[in-house]
Amino acid sequence: MEHNNRIGLLLMVMGLVLGCLQGAQAQSQSPERLVVAFNFTIPPSWFDPAETPAQIVPFSILYALHDAVVRPLPGERMAPALAASWTESPDGRTYEFKLRQGLRFHNGAPCTAEDVEYSFTRYKGAGAKELQAKVQRVEVVDPLTIRFHLREPWPDFMTFYGTTATAAGIVVPKKYLEQVGEDGFQKAPVGLGPYKFVSYTPGGELVLEAYDGYWRKVPNIKRLIMKGVPEGTTRLAMLKTGEADIAFAMEGQMAEEVQRDSNFTLVYTLHASGFWLEFPEQWDPKSVWADKRVRLAVNYALDRQAINEAACLGFCPPAGVIVPRVMEYALPAEPIPYNLQKAKQLLAEAGYPNGFDAGELTPIPPFFMVGEAVLNSLQAIGIRARLRTMERAAFLTAWREKKLRGLFVALVGAAGNAATRVTTFVCSQGAFASGGYPDIDTLCQQQAVERNRTQREALLHRIQQLTIERVMYAPIMDFRTLVGLGPRIAEHALDTIPFHAWPAWEDVRLKGQSAEIPSQPPRPAGPAPSPSPRRDAADEAGVADVRLKGKSAEVPSQSPLPVSPAPSPSPRRDAADEASGADTSGDQDTLVVLAGAVTPQRLQRKVSGYRNLPHVIGFSVQSTPQKTLQELAAAGGYFNRLLSVTTVGELQRAGQAAGVNIKIISAPGRRFHSIVITPRRLPDPAAQALSSVFRQMPNPLARQQQAQRH
Repeated sequence: MEHNNRIGLLLMVMGLVLGCLQGAQAQSQSPERLVVAFNFTIPPSWFDPAETPAQIVPFSILYALHDAVVRPLPGERMAPALAASWTESPDGRTYEFKLRQGLRFHNGAPCTAEDVEYSFTRYKGAGAKELQAKVQRVEVVDPLTIRFHLREPWPDFMTFYGTTATAAGIVVPKKYLEQVGEDGFQKAPVGLGPYKFVSYTPGGELVLEAYDGYWRKVPNIKRLIMKGVPEGTTRLAMLKTGEADIAFAMEGQMAEEVQRDSNFTLVYTLHASGFWLEFPEQWDPKSVWADKRVRLAVNYALDRQAINEAACLGFCPPAGVIVPRVMEYALPAEPIPYNLQKAKQLLAEAGYPNGFDAGELTPIPPFFMVGEAVLNSLQAIGIRARLRTMERAAFLTAWREKKLRGLFVALVGAAGNAATRVTTFVCSQGAFASGGYPDIDTLCQQQAVERNRTQREALLHRIQQLTIERVMYAPIMDFRTLVGLGPRIAEHALDTIPFHAWPAWEDVRLKGQSAEIPSQPPRPAGPAPSPSPRRDAADEAGVADVRLKGKSAEVPSQSPLPVSPAPSPSPRRDAADEASGADTSGDQDTLVVLAGAVTPQRLQRKVSGYRNLPHVIGFSVQSTPQKTLQELAAAGGYFNRLLSVTTVGELQRAGQAAGVNIKIISAPGRRFHSIVITPRRLPDPAAQALSSVFRQMPNPLARQQQAQRH
C-alpha cells in the first residue's frame, strides 16, 4: 500500500512538472508574444539614450522603446522618423527639422521641439564631444520646428545625429524625466518607439507591449519579451524547446546544430561590424607592445580564416583594417596573411625568440570563442596569455576609461562611416582610443571639415593606411551575427534596415499573422545630405534601374540559409519579388544583379519570374559560404568567385566589357554583396571579361582561386 502511495505521489509530481513545462512553452508560443534571447545581459542604462556607448548592442533596446528625429529605417540608411522632413542650408551651417504632427510619448504627453532640444543637450554618450564642439546652439523655432546651428560646416553632422553612430537624435520626454529623475527614468522609461515599457527583471528579462500610437505602424506582435542569456548553450536550448523564438549570436557548433535541424532556420546579419585585437600599451615605451615588430608578429600569427570558420561558419570575411568594408570611405585593404614562420622571425628579431608572457587577453563579452581562438594563435608563436572574462557593461566602461591592459579583443557594430570609426577609435581624443599620433590627429581634423568627397576620402584612406603601416591594431574579421529562428517566425525583419544589426521590431511577424504595410517616411524637403555612399555617373545610371516600372525598390532582406540544396520558394513575396516576376522574355542579353544575402532559396524565388528563359548563371560573392556555393553548383548554377563586393557603376562597366547590359534589381549602397544572374549561360570569354574588373579588389576568395589556377 505504501509502495502504491509512493508511485502515486511520484506520478502526481511528474504530472505537475510536465504541466508547468507545457504551460510555460504554451505561454511562450502565444501568437500575441515574441520571445528573443540575446547574448548579453540587459542593463537598465540602455533604457536611457543619454550615455549610449559606441556600440550597436544598446540599439536593440533603444529602437524598441524610443525613436529618433532621423534614423535608419527599413530600406533607408537614414530616413525621417520623428521628423517629417529636414533641410540643410547652402553653407552647411544650419540644419532645420520639422516634426510630425500628433506625436505623443507612451504616457500621452505631446512631443515637441523642446523635447528634441532637451534630449540633445543632455546627451553624454559616444560622439558627444564632437557634437558639443561643432554645434554652436540649438534653436527651438516653434513647437514643431528646431534648428541646429554649427560653428562651421561639418559633413558628418547627419551621420552623427541621424544614424547609430550616436544616440544623440533619440528623443525623451523632458517634463517626465525632470519629474522622475534619471534613476526613476531607468526604472520606468517612457519613449516614442513601437513598444512601451511593462516590466524589467534585473539580469533577466525586459517585457514590452505594442504601442498603438506609433507613427509608422502598430507592431504586428502585441508583447515583446527580451531576455539576456549570455550562455550560448542556454540560448540554443531555449530555441529548441520553444521558449525563445529568436536566438542571437549562435557561434560555431551551436550554429551548425541550428542549421542541421529542419525545424529551425539560421540567418546572418549584414551590418557594419568588425573584430580587432587592440594593443593598448603600445604607446608605453617600457611595454613589449611598443615594438612594432612584436605587433606585426601577432598579425602574422592570426589565422583569420580559421577563426572565421570556427566562430562564424565562414560568414565573417577576414579584415585588413578596423573599418568594416561595408562602410563609406572604408579603405580596401588585404588582411595580413597567416604566416607562423614570419611571425616567429619577427619575434626573434625583437629579442623574444622563445616568446614572452603577455599577461591578460580580454575579449569583448560574450565572444569568448573568438578570444580563445586569438589566444591559441598567440600561443603558437610562444606568446603566453591568460583569458580574462568580464561582463559586457563592465568591459565597455573599462574600455572607455582606458583601464584595459595587456590585450583585448574589440567588436564594434555602430553605424556611420569611416570618419565616425576613426574619430572614436583612432584619433587620440576619441572616446575609445587607447592612444594616437599627432600626424593622424591632424588628418582627423582636416577630414572633419573637408566637404569635397574625393579629397575627404583620400584623407580617410590615409588615416586607415597609417594604422596599417604602424600596426596600431590586428584586424580580425568583419562580423556577421548568426541568428537562430524558431518555427513560428514568418518574417524576422533582419537586415530590412540596411547595415543594421537588429530587426525593425514592429515588422517582425509570426506565422498566421497578416502583414500590415507601414507608412513610408517622406523624403527630406531640402538639400539634406544623404548617408548613401558616393556614386559616380555610372552608379547613378544603375540606381535608375533599381525601381522597375510601377514597383517599389527592394529592401535588402536576409534570406534563410537552407537545409537542402533545392528548397521550395518562400510564400512571402514583397514588392521586389513581384517586380522580378515581370515578363523578361526580351532580356536575352541582360544580366540581373540581385543584392543582399543570396541563397539558393532566395535565388530560386527571385528567378522564378524568368520563366520564359532557359538558363541561369550565378556569380558568387565574397561573403557567400562554401556550403552555399556547393548548393548553387548542385542546383545547376554557375558561379565565379572572382566577382565580389562592388559598385553599380563597376558592374555596368564590367557588363560593357562583356558586351551585355546589366539591370539592377536592388542596390542598397555603393558597396554591396550581390549575385549576378543571366537568362543564358555566358561563354567563358564573357565570364572572364566580367571577372577581370573584380580581380583587383581585396577578395580572399579571388586570391585563393587565382592561386589554384596557377
